Amino acid sequence: RNVWSPSLASAMLGLRLVSSVATMLVATMLGLRSTDEVALTGPKVELRKFARRFSSSVKVNGDIDVRRFVSAGEEFSHAVERFGDFTRRGVVDARKNLKRVEKAAGGRVVSMQALLRDELRRGSRHPKGGPARSTGAEALLWSRLSVSFWVEIFKEHLRGKTSLPDATRSGFERSLARYLDRFSRAAFAAGLRQSTPDWEEVRRHTHLGCENGQCSDETLAAELKAFVREVEPVLDRMARLQKQVGLEDPRTP
Repeated sequence: RNVWSPSLASAMLGLRLVSSVATMLVATMLGLRSTDEVALTGPKVELRKFARRFSSSVKVNGDIDVRRFVSAGEEFSHAVERFGDFTRRGVVDARKNLKRVEKAAGGRVVSMQALLRDELRRGSRHPKGGPARSTGAEALLWSRLSVSFWVEIFKEHLRGKTSLPDATRSGFERSLARYLDRFSRAAFAAGLRQSTPDWEEVRRHTHLGCENGQCSDETLAAELKAFVREVEPVLDRMARLQKQVGLEDPRTP
């Protein structure tokens, strides 16, 4: 005989609650978040796709295809913009520098080596070494550094699953800080303290670390690692090309 009573109903409700809590605890231990919990919005940012675009700018002879690099940089800036308002200033500067590179190339120069030789003929070398201000060579330098900034942020997270604010501060110190004066460094640090979100907030807008409705720290790490693995050699190659012609900033290690 089926017997239903308030006490039995309470017991069954309690069991369901325990089961739900247990499931949530297991998901947390595994680093998982459901799509409902994360409230994902918009299309996924495909870091691997952008990494391949940057990698495709390296030519067989070790030169860099400037047009491909600029195109990859523009696409990547649109993706970075979705990380949050804290990226706004950097994205604006990155786009300005990419436009300056395009202008220096004039729609006719594809080779980075050829572009740098043209820059030398135009007198783009600073008397103390490195690129002079407001030149195509300087724009190439800053275009590279704007991508290096994100490579260093991702590497910092991979070293120890660092929070995004901490990873961003470290990424800045490892990439851009040495090229800025004390006032600019202080202003940048102050801006980071006020506006940098956590990874979970970025995930809502980008789906980073999420596949088939499941999000995890392991998937995020795999995406960041793939980007670093493909993009960092491209940036290193660009720095070597600028050093070879004396148009690399002397502060570059």
